[in-house]
Amino acid sequence: MQDITHFKDKFGVTKQAKMEEFSEAALQGIEGTLSATIQRKARALGLEAIARLQEHLQELERRFARFTQKLNQTRDYFFSQSNQQADNADALQINGIKLFDRQELNTLYQDLIEQQAGASEGSKTRYEIGMNGLCSTLSQDILRQTSPLWKETRANDEVMRLFDLPSLSDMQEDDFREIILDHTQAVIAKAPDSSRLKTELSACDRLFKLYKNDEAEIINNLRIAYNKSKPMILLSRAVMTGQDAGFTPAQNTKVALIGGRNTSNEAAKKLIPLIQEFVSSSDAITPLGDNERHRVVFVQEIGGFSLRCIEGMPQLRQSYQDWKGQIILAKRARLRGENRDLPIPVHIQKEPPFWDVFPEDPNVLKLVVQARALRVMRQEANQSSKEQVIRYTRGTEIGTENIDLASSWEEAAQVLEVLACRPDREEIQKQVTRRLSLTETEVQKQALFNQLMAYLQQREQELAKAGGNDSLEYKRESAILLDLIRQHKLRTAIAHVETPDLAPDVVADAATRSPVPEANDAVTPAHTPNPIPQPSAQVFCTSCGHKNPASSNFCAKCGTKLTKVN
Repeated sequence: MQDITHFKDKFGVTKQAKMEEFSEAALQGIEGTLSATIQRKARALGLEAIARLQEHLQELERRFARFTQKLNQTRDYFFSQSNQQADNADALQINGIKLFDRQELNTLYQDLIEQQAGASEGSKTRYEIGMNGLCSTLSQDILRQTSPLWKETRANDEVMRLFDLPSLSDMQEDDFREIILDHTQAVIAKAPDSSRLKTELSACDRLFKLYKNDEAEIINNLRIAYNKSKPMILLSRAVMTGQDAGFTPAQNTKVALIGGRNTSNEAAKKLIPLIQEFVSSSDAITPLGDNERHRVVFVQEIGGFSLRCIEGMPQLRQSYQDWKGQIILAKRARLRGENRDLPIPVHIQKEPPFWDVFPEDPNVLKLVVQARALRVMRQEANQSSKEQVIRYTRGTEIGTENIDLASSWEEAAQVLEVLACRPDREEIQKQVTRRLSLTETEVQKQALFNQLMAYLQQREQELAKAGGNDSLEYKRESAILLDLIRQHKLRTAIAHVETPDLAPDVVADAATRSPVPEANDAVTPAHTPNPIPQPSAQVFCTSCGHKNPASSNFCAKCGTKLTKVN
């Protein structure tokens, strides 16, 4: 630049050449300077771009690692499930006969994949080509259906990509696996009709192929499967044939195969006549869907029997009664102020829906009814727990003591069968016997009879919704008290039943005849029994207010002598 400044004001023959030389040199210097500057900046920018690319590559590698891990986890899950199901089938963890082994099943599925192969591609096998085609189609369908799990809000044409799989949360993993399973099962369900999976995965066809059309061998194996289908429950023959059974168990047998009795499968048509040996009618042959064509199912059911018919129930009942005895003793100890822990409960709720599947002991039931009618056992509120309980009173050295037995009368009959409550049962029996022994005079017998009749009237009212005196419970209790009345001769006269709608002359003729005593009336010349009084009114007790029949001399509730007003 100095040379150009020096020569610009001078004149000479070579001035132009010199100026061009100096300008060329200046331009070359500027070019070198700019080139160096550009190279420096380019290297800095290139270094930054490389760093960014490395960061992006590292991010892609991390995403790829997560993607690979996700795929490996999904693959391992399905591989584990596949092996588990195959092991179950191979180990025959079913109640029947195995028709397919593991290797044959693998061959059927391999044939299905080969059926999906198109034109050959180089050195690839038909299995590899078919697997690639299936995976490509399944991937598109699965990603399309999984897109809502990936993004709830997205464009209409935005579809989830493979690299987006790691973005699914662990909570969505089960949904993603279910989508894969559904699409895979759809491929199997839509297998071509020409595939071996369609033609050979049928239990009926397999039976004839496995046993080489030998009907005797086929029937023998069907009988084995039929016997294995019997209910896995043992019933006590002694209980089922007992006099108090009152029922006949019903049995039901069903056989299910592809298409049922109207099947279109040729092998199934040939198998139906062989199966009819084990069923009562063709109506018992029911259809199976195409997805279950690999099975022939035998089902046998038994019902209509009491739970007490199950073998081992008496032992289970005894164990329960032992537990019940422990809890009764623990509760009584607590009421006495002792520190006693209750045994571990066996009920899933406070009040079980039913008490016992076994009928009551007739002797215990008889004792409960007699004790209830004689007010030896009664229902009262426990002042401590504020609950209604069934109790009785016994004497001690320092007075009387109330003993709680149960929360209901139905439970009381069962509680007295418990071994721990044997002393209670004996005490109640002693009190009932002592009460019955105090019936020596006619007045005492009449009072006891009136008390029993008042109890039956009360029970009739309580059982009004169940039928009153026509209910089975009333008839059972009345029969017990009738035996008690006859045994202690509380009433010897039998009520006469008048014949309705008699003609007038018959009534007049009957009125003129002398009454003929019944055989059970026990009439002697010295004493003629009075007829049974027909109460037309009721007498109220002045002590407790209880309503008593007009013929009663004593209150059926508190025993106070009744005052009758004429």
